[in-house]
Amino acid sequence: MRSSLAGAVLVLLAVPASVAVADGDGGYPPRPPKPPVAVAFDGRPAVGALFAEGGAGPHFCTATVITSPGRNLLITAAHCMFENETGPPRRNTAFVPGYRDGQRPHGTWPVREVVVSPEWRERADPDHDVAVLVLDPGIEDRTGSHRLLLDTRRDQVVEVPGYPVRDERPVTCRNWTTEFSRTQRGFDCRGYLTGTSGGPWLTARGEVLGLVGGHQFGGDEILHNHSPYFGAQVRTLYERAQQVRPAAGGGR
Repeated sequence: MRSSLAGAVLVLLAVPASVAVADGDGGYPPRPPKPPVAVAFDGRPAVGALFAEGGAGPHFCTATVITSPGRNLLITAAHCMFENETGPPRRNTAFVPGYRDGQRPHGTWPVREVVVSPEWRERADPDHDVAVLVLDPGIEDRTGSHRLLLDTRRDQVVEVPGYPVRDERPVTCRNWTTEFSRTQRGFDCRGYLTGTSGGPWLTARGEVLGLVGGHQFGGDEILHNHSPYFGAQVRTLYERAQQVRPAAGGGR
């Protein structure tokens, strides 16, 4: 859908503090009688826009700082980082956390490495439409971060910020998730246009359980939005990304 530059497994083992496993969350509101509409807002410090040309070009997708030992990882949709869906990743991209109205309150951070699954690289599998991006260390110290929430299939309320390419402020919307298929979640809200791909699906506790991506590259730009379920495939990317030593212009 929305890259502007391009056409429960129950976990029984201990997990790091930077990754959460679903454990229930109460106090949800009732489902709305009709889908809500995304509205502009001032943004979140750990959510930002991806820019072309090292930060000097247009913004084209959305990404989020995720909690990690190296304090230098983002999560976004894999299709954001591949102009031809497969093949080599985009070069010379940069992340601007908290971007709005031309302001860059937390700086501009070059993307050093792009980590995706073999399933995405070989055939652009929508169930693997997730990329972990490696930056120089320290971004968490500037922006804070959001923990990954893995291995939950339960419907819950999420907030989904994203950056439409035609706007200089992010939009957000809050609604229940649904089960779209065995491997994909759904989230109905109007107003998620080109550029919102990669936008995080945030729980009330600020955990990332999905992102705008997957089926139809994230949705139909009218009402229906999608995300791959976050399970073993996302855990594997997260663990691989922690082993990467950033190199300017790299891709994995």
